Amino acid sequence: MWSAYLFRKHFSIRSLAKKTIPCFTLLQKSRLLSNPVGPRMFDNQCSINYSSLVEAIDSGYGLKTRNKNGGKSDSFTVSYLVNSCGLSEEKAFLLSKRVKFESPEKPNAVLTFLRDQGFSSIHITRIVISAPKILLYNPEKTLLPKIEFFRSMWVSRTDLTNYLSANHHLLTYSLKNTILPMFNCFKSIFLTDARIASAAMWRNAFFCKNPIKNLTSNIAMLRELGVPEKHIRMSLAHFSLAMMQDNDQFAEALSQVEEMGFDPSKSMFMIALLARSGKGNRSRWARNYEIYSSWGWSEDEIRSAYRGQPFCMLVSEKKLTKLMDFMVNKMGWNSQVVAREKNFLRNFVTLYEEQVPELRGVYQGC
Repeated sequence: MWSAYLFRKHFSIRSLAKKTIPCFTLLQKSRLLSNPVGPRMFDNQCSINYSSLVEAIDSGYGLKTRNKNGGKSDSFTVSYLVNSCGLSEEKAFLLSKRVKFESPEKPNAVLTFLRDQGFSSIHITRIVISAPKILLYNPEKTLLPKIEFFRSMWVSRTDLTNYLSANHHLLTYSLKNTILPMFNCFKSIFLTDARIASAAMWRNAFFCKNPIKNLTSNIAMLRELGVPEKHIRMSLAHFSLAMMQDNDQFAEALSQVEEMGFDPSKSMFMIALLARSGKGNRSRWARNYEIYSSWGWSEDEIRSAYRGQPFCMLVSEKKLTKLMDFMVNKMGWNSQVVAREKNFLRNFVTLYEEQVPELRGVYQGC
C-alpha cells in the first residue's frame, strides 16, 4: 500500500492539477482510494492500491473509455480507427462517439471492398473521418450499386476515387431516393450525359436543401422570362449552387436584376443574377460596394458599372483593391474616369477567369 505522498513523489501530477479532485473522487468511488478526498488531500495520508491505480490510469478508467451511459468500453473502436483506418488517437476518440463496433468483421469487409475498388489509404481515411458509419455498411448491397452508378459517369478510376472520397455524401445518400432522382433532374435539363458528370454540380446539389424542388422552380422562373436554354444549362453547369438556392431568395435576386434593366435573352443577364444570388455573393456585393464607395464612386456610378459589366461585383476584394490602386495611384486616373472606362470593366473578365475559366465564354455569349 502506498501513501498519497509517495504517489505524488513518484508521478508527475502537476500537469493534472485541474483534474485532481474529480480524478481521485472517481478512484474513491471505484474503491481504489480508501480515504475521503478533499481539497487538501495531499496534506492527508491516503492509502492507494498502487497496482490498481496504475491499471486505472493506463486504461483511462471511468473517463474516456466509458460512455455516458456507463456502457462497455469503446477502446476497440478507437484502436481499430487508429490501426486500420490511419486516424490519430484524438480523431479516433471523437469519431468513436459517432460509430461503435465490438468486432472487426463489418469494418474489415468495408475496408477490403474499398481497396478492391481502387481507393487508397488516404482516400479511405478521408471517407472514414467524414462518414464513419460507412464502416457498418453492407458493401455489396449499399456501396457497390452507388460506385457502379458513378463509374458510368467517371470512367477513370482515379477520377472516381478522388471525387467520391472528397464527396462522401455520394456514398451515404440513397441511390433510389436521392441520387437517381437528382440524375434524372439534371438529365431533363442537359439532355445528354456529358454535362451531368460535373463533380462540382453533384457536390453542390447536396449542400442545398430540397435541391430538386428548388432547381425545378427556379428554372421555371427563368423560362417564363425568356432566358435561353443554353444560358440556363451553362449557369447550372458552372454556378449550380446559385441555381439551387431557396426559391424565395432566387426570386428576389431575379427581381433585382430585372429592375436594373438586364435583357433576359442576353448571357449577361445570368451573370448579373449570379452576382446577386447566394449568401456568399450577396456578402461580396456589399463589400465591393463599400470598396467602390471608398474610392469616391457614387451609387449611380456603381450601378452603372454593374449594368455594363456585372463581373465587377464578383471580383475578389483583394484584386479589386489592387486594380483600383494601380489605376488611380500608379496610372494617375481619376476614380470617376475609371468608373466610366469600359476597358477597365472588361479587365474584370481576365481577373476573375482564374477562378472561373468559363466566365470568358459567358462574356463572349457562348
